[in-house]
Amino acid sequence: MKFSYKNLSLQNQLALPLGVLFLPLVVIMSFTFIRSERAALLTSLDKKAQALVRNMADIFGDKMALGEYSQVQQAANFAKQADEDIAYMHVVGVDGRVIASTDPKIRNVLLKRNEFDNEAFTAAGFVKHYEGNSADFEVAMPMMFQNKRQGVLRIGILTTAVDKALREARLTILIMASLALIMGGVAYLLVIRNERLKDLDQAKSEFISIVSHELRNPMTSVSGFATTLQRKADKLPQEKKDEYLSIIISESARLTRLVEDLLDVTKIELGKYELRKERVKILPLVSKIAEGLKIQNPHLNFPVEFHDQELELSVDGEKLQQVFINLASNGVKYSPENGNITFRSKTSGAQAVFSIEDQGPGIPAEFVGKLFQKFFRVETANPNASKKGPKGTGLGLTIAKKVVEMHGGKIWVESEVGHGARFFFTLPLAESN
Repeated sequence: MKFSYKNLSLQNQLALPLGVLFLPLVVIMSFTFIRSERAALLTSLDKKAQALVRNMADIFGDKMALGEYSQVQQAANFAKQADEDIAYMHVVGVDGRVIASTDPKIRNVLLKRNEFDNEAFTAAGFVKHYEGNSADFEVAMPMMFQNKRQGVLRIGILTTAVDKALREARLTILIMASLALIMGGVAYLLVIRNERLKDLDQAKSEFISIVSHELRNPMTSVSGFATTLQRKADKLPQEKKDEYLSIIISESARLTRLVEDLLDVTKIELGKYELRKERVKILPLVSKIAEGLKIQNPHLNFPVEFHDQELELSVDGEKLQQVFINLASNGVKYSPENGNITFRSKTSGAQAVFSIEDQGPGIPAEFVGKLFQKFFRVETANPNASKKGPKGTGLGLTIAKKVVEMHGGKIWVESEVGHGARFFFTLPLAESN
């Protein structure tokens, strides 16, 4: 049984597509969440910066009034080292000169732009934001002592930690999404593999059941008639003995064909069914097959109609002969008395096209697509039932299809109920030419 995606349950069919659609949605939602989280983190960082500048301004205001500038410098250095969010800290006097700074280059430097002379800015508790020079933003606040402004504290704030955390979150989301996709894919493949194993197990069970049945039938006939001959040999008329022996020979031949076909199918499935090509004239090969079939089935006719009687191909002659016999034997079983099983050949482009046509009851449309499956038989009325040869193994068409395909050709059947069946197959001319 060949595995098909359509054989999966609806749940399993939808699992992978929905998973593929769901993961991008999760990623998009995650990045949307990250953007909103960044805004929240920046707001939190801003509040932290405001609290920091207020506390430090209160402390530095007292120190500045007492002239303890070295302690102000030490406190600024310590604060920057302790907090990775601080880019710089400048303590600016009322005249705009930098009294203390975490950047040694601007200590004692008179700032050209003094934005802190506004009287409104001297109000206690007022925090002003600026675009940071070497920071992402800056907060500033006047340093007061007994309601007298001692200068301004300016702190540059970095958002590096926030951005780093968000980058790590994005990377984590991408990794998790990738892992989820991989794991989902692996899980889906395991589902498919499990379905495939179920199909194989079912096919194996069916194969064993069919083979057991097919082997049991001829063996039962051989055993039964052989036992009858052994026990009643002196009581049976010669006519009955001959009939029983004929059945034993026929069933033994059928058993041999079944075993040979099973071996061929096994080789095909294992990839050990090899071709031994040589240049073969096709008309003599087919004519010989037709003669043999006529001897075995004198009530039928086997005309051969070849357009190119000199047609010669590079093929495995023995296996090609098996193809013709298997296709013709199918017609033998279902053709009426004095019916024709016709072998035809013509060339079409770079291909040789062969057909075997019978005058049997035809094949119902619902069975045509199953003809080349192992052990499949069409259950139709057989007008030649009383004179047909041994039952087929149900493997002949399977083997024929593989042989044709190994030669680079195609095989198919056309049939209508009541109008016989026409089996076609092609073989390439290019290699032969």
